[in-house]
Amino acid sequence: MTEMIPHGFCADEREVAIKALTAGVDMEMVSESYQHHLKGLIESGMLAEKLLDEAVANILRVKFRLGLFENPYPIAYDATVILHPDHLKIARELTAQSLVLLKHDAAVLPIQKTVKTIAIIGPLADSPLDQMGTWTPDGKAEDVVTPLQAFQKAAADDEILYAKGLETPRSSERALFAEAVAAAQKADLAILFVGEDHLISGEARSRAFLNLPGAQEALVAEIAATGTPVVMVILAGRPLTFAPLIDKAAAILYAWHPGTM
Repeated sequence: MTEMIPHGFCADEREVAIKALTAGVDMEMVSESYQHHLKGLIESGMLAEKLLDEAVANILRVKFRLGLFENPYPIAYDATVILHPDHLKIARELTAQSLVLLKHDAAVLPIQKTVKTIAIIGPLADSPLDQMGTWTPDGKAEDVVTPLQAFQKAAADDEILYAKGLETPRSSERALFAEAVAAAQKADLAILFVGEDHLISGEARSRAFLNLPGAQEALVAEIAATGTPVVMVILAGRPLTFAPLIDKAAAILYAWHPGTM
């Protein structure tokens, strides 16, 4: 909630607490505006105690419905449950359902059998931690199947070329552009994996601008200029703007942060 201060919506934590509780925010996590200021704000008459009662009631109601007062620890997972094949299957199905095909002007998807060489390009094509997204402190890179790994496994007779293009999604250094352009020129299809790394989305990670970070727009433009058909896959924790790139890709797929799959 305290993100409202640097973004100019509130002057201090007291104002944060007033606006949030009045707007119906029942519970504050990580920041401590409520903890530090609600008591004083209510005692001074700047907030009605009724608002606090309503917030507490909403939280307790959910806990009662879940049975947490009778059985506060209903599920105890052991290590064999983590990444169980049955669960991974469900996770994969959910990931597939979450994908959003934003554009498909040309018949490039599904990938045609006539495509023999595919260029996998972009800073997020082989970045397991970024693929898992924000709030995954216990996630392990070795448990993730990245797009590059998946294409290399499924390629069969197709040839897979790989170029990062940028060292990280936020990099503005274009030293790797030439390698990416060369890969696209040799390929029948270029698939670009662009978007946000996991450190700039999620809680307390607001951005002033919602375009692709770093030099990613320039990278997409360079690859499109080769004339090789482009599929742009966006991995991000929030909706991003990319209007200048819409005409440069034959297909655009929004993949969010798909996790281990």
